Amino acid sequence: HISRMPLPSIIGGLVYGFSTYQIVEADHLNLALTFIPPLLALLFVSRCENKIGRLRYVSLFAGCLIFQFLISPEVFETAILFGVIAIAISAWMGDRQWRMRLRSLMSETIVAIVAATVVLSPYIYRFVPSPFGLSPIYNPAHCSTDLLGFVIPTWSSLAGRITSAPWYDSIIGYGCEPAAYMGLLPVIAVWL
Repeated sequence: HISRMPLPSIIGGLVYGFSTYQIVEADHLNLALTFIPPLLALLFVSRCENKIGRLRYVSLFAGCLIFQFLISPEVFETAILFGVIAIAISAWMGDRQWRMRLRSLMSETIVAIVAATVVLSPYIYRFVPSPFGLSPIYNPAHCSTDLLGFVIPTWSSLAGRITSAPWYDSIIGYGCEPAAYMGLLPVIAVWL
């Protein structure tokens, strides 16, 4: 939709669909189902272009958020976080008129997030810590991503298979989450 050309769209879809994250998380169905974040971006861009109305945008955006939360709260939170970062960069790079347009669109998006939060409140309530001191369901120290994993490819990624030997991962020690490698994609995206 954004490039209006098939080849860049296909390449972008292949990069997204066959990223290190998708390959590593393929055995965790709730983490592998990541088709909603691109839909959220498409809805946002469509509303920017006035291709969909306010009510339709808010209801579809809230519905996608609800659906994503019910599939995976982790992917839901990540989509929100990186969406905010993308919008902040866009506001910083855009002119005054663009920032005014973003301001009205952000109010609609916040309404969608609040609506989704209200619908999801029984589930969100379960994330509130108990006064009885229960430990977390899954300890984050058990299986976290090493920060080096964002810049150094692991054996799980295609770049890691080309540039490193299999023993390299055991020396670096990525633990059980080797899916963080992003390579130059963020640099290229910011440059473009």
